[in-house]
Amino acid sequence: MGDIFIVGQIGSGQDEQTGAFIKGVELVDVIAQFRAIPESKKDIEVVIDSPGGYVDTGDSIYNYLESKKAEGYNITTVQRGIVGSIATKIFLAGDQRIVNDSQEFFIHNPLVQNVSGDANVMQSIANQLEQSKKRLMQFYIDKTGNNQAAIEPLMNEETSLSADQAVALGFATKKVSTQKEYATIKKNMDFKKMFEDFKSEIKAMLPMQPEQKPKAMELKLADGSIVTSDAADASALVGSATNAPDGTHPLANGSSIVVAGGKITEVKPAAEIEDKYVTVAQFQEFAAMVKDSLSAVVKPVNELKANFDSELVNIKNQIKGKHTPPTQRVNEGGLSPAEQYLKRK
Repeated sequence: MGDIFIVGQIGSGQDEQTGAFIKGVELVDVIAQFRAIPESKKDIEVVIDSPGGYVDTGDSIYNYLESKKAEGYNITTVQRGIVGSIATKIFLAGDQRIVNDSQEFFIHNPLVQNVSGDANVMQSIANQLEQSKKRLMQFYIDKTGNNQAAIEPLMNEETSLSADQAVALGFATKKVSTQKEYATIKKNMDFKKMFEDFKSEIKAMLPMQPEQKPKAMELKLADGSIVTSDAADASALVGSATNAPDGTHPLANGSSIVVAGGKITEVKPAAEIEDKYVTVAQFQEFAAMVKDSLSAVVKPVNELKANFDSELVNIKNQIKGKHTPPTQRVNEGGLSPAEQYLKRK
């Protein structure tokens, strides 16, 4: 699956209060991310964290995503942070639309800020705002299946929708709970491999340690009981000896092992619920592994420091003529004003 990230303001422009230039997400940014994805990947996840921004830029990004769907891509939009204003239109480009119950999702009427001008300018702005409102409202009606009587009051009041409400009203197709179901870590990032590589680099810088006899690997079954395997790690389970009886045994992490003749002949992976996330339990298991492994790394470093400090004292004593034999040594080894105002939502 390929990932597209839309994070921050939609479109670039000056902050209306400070005057500072704000670099926002432009259509060209989305196109560049799409071009970086291999053509073989047709499933695309668009991750959104945006309060909104410029209407024309939002429309362009939405139209581009729709054009990619026409080319055979499957678009899933995922709420990572706030999704509001014109960002909700981009969100609705997804065939599957996943909202997060811990983040804000809101809709409102198009608006302009810090407006000045005579009656003609103000009337022109008001007319164009009304037209923009009608277009956006009709878009919401077409996409969600609600009628004007349902959508217009929500826009007029600048309504924040809960995840359940977003699903019920058709803005989203599914909700996820960050705290209850998923940790916000991508499953395609192999943290275990990254950590093992890091640990190996640290060990390479330390003195040789006495080789320890490997311990039996413990496997927790779904019923809470423990069986063992002589595999060095999870990647070597198939073919390893085990004390589990013959048969299929579901594990606590959702996978299963198949045992025949006292050996593990197959490891069946857990049924995937959401490809892009790991469970909180898996992350907690990883955190415990980091803690244990770092403890094993820090101990020899502290021993090295103690040995160094001892040798340093001895050197100083020798210089003073007070040598004391060491007790421990280290082991060897052209828009109108009104049109300009309407660029901002």
